[in-house]
Amino acid sequence: MRSNKRLAMSAKAVRMLVTAWIIAAAGGRAWAAEAPDDPNALLAGEKEQGFISIFNGKDLSGWVMDRATTTSFEVRDGILQCLGKGDYQTILRTTQMYENFELRLEYMTPSWCEGGVLFHVPEIGRATRMGTKIQIYHPVGVKPEPTVAGSIFGVLAPPKDMARKAKQWNDLQILMDWPRLRVELNGEVLHDINMEKYEELKYRERRGFVALQDIGSRPAFRRIRIRTLPDKDKWEALFNGRDFTGWHEADNCKWEIRDGVIHASEGTGYQITDRRFQDFELKALVRTSPRANGGIFFRWNRETTKNKDRGYEIQIRQSPDSSHPTGSIYEIERARDDDIVKDNQWYWMHIIAQGPHIVSRVDGKTVAEIHDAKKTGPGHIALQMHSYNSWVEWKEIKVKNLSR
Repeated sequence: MRSNKRLAMSAKAVRMLVTAWIIAAAGGRAWAAEAPDDPNALLAGEKEQGFISIFNGKDLSGWVMDRATTTSFEVRDGILQCLGKGDYQTILRTTQMYENFELRLEYMTPSWCEGGVLFHVPEIGRATRMGTKIQIYHPVGVKPEPTVAGSIFGVLAPPKDMARKAKQWNDLQILMDWPRLRVELNGEVLHDINMEKYEELKYRERRGFVALQDIGSRPAFRRIRIRTLPDKDKWEALFNGRDFTGWHEADNCKWEIRDGVIHASEGTGYQITDRRFQDFELKALVRTSPRANGGIFFRWNRETTKNKDRGYEIQIRQSPDSSHPTGSIYEIERARDDDIVKDNQWYWMHIIAQGPHIVSRVDGKTVAEIHDAKKTGPGHIALQMHSYNSWVEWKEIKVKNLSR
């Protein structure tokens, strides 16, 4: 009986020590895991707050390797281990997309280490430029830069370096409730900002996957949990993926729909929306063959020999040495980055038109912008094909009305 009593007291002591260790690892908060022996269990009260675990500690269910040439994450003893086999594009992402959410996780660096926790990553496009990355880095103990632990990568440095020493768990929390972004590391709030106030952040994606980045280092992760918040972003599909309902054709080229993709070839022609738009955001995936020439027009009103008014055109042409490469505001401003995309690869075009302010973005990067557009009234949106012996394709065309 005395031996059993000692064993019971010993087991109780172990549980108390484990609980104390978890509290310390969580930045001193008085939280304990619902299952102290499970490194991926929710902490006390989180279930009631609406959190769910998105890493089960057993396998990669709910996650998928993306933009990768090798599998560079695996599960070891309940821990999600990055193997450091990837390059900057390699990510392990969720299978579910999120808009607004609160994400909590723990990570550990082995020694010198860098990586990232990304959110709002789209299916196509450079993950760290279209989505947003919170940096993982070993402690540096010097003046913080926008590349150290807890930074909004490449944009905002944290006020101080809060990373723990190697082989210690760090507690990272990200609250994304557009336009608010709040980042907390090891109990210290590093950022609490309005993303719309920052030029490098205000046009980032607002819905997408959560992802972990492999940039050649070996961080480890556990206790990854999330609670979703109400959606706010409202987009409308302009193309239904089946036919040209809502569009009409002008001039002469060949228009086809292939497996949900608009395919244009053999000449010069336009597909024009029946509706008109004034202030809006437009997003579309675009792909071209070599030597292709096309565009996206907006605020288009007339296509006649006299009094022609086609509004403005964002150019589609993968020719770095041309006068108007992809993303240029045709005949007004040349794209600043003329080699950002390649033929035969899908990329995002993002157009913002609000009064005299026009922004052209390609693959998550602003390449042309003006503030003095003369044509500010409503007009049609049009897709242009403008070459022979080549083709241009569009899909997932959507618009968001910005008119008040």
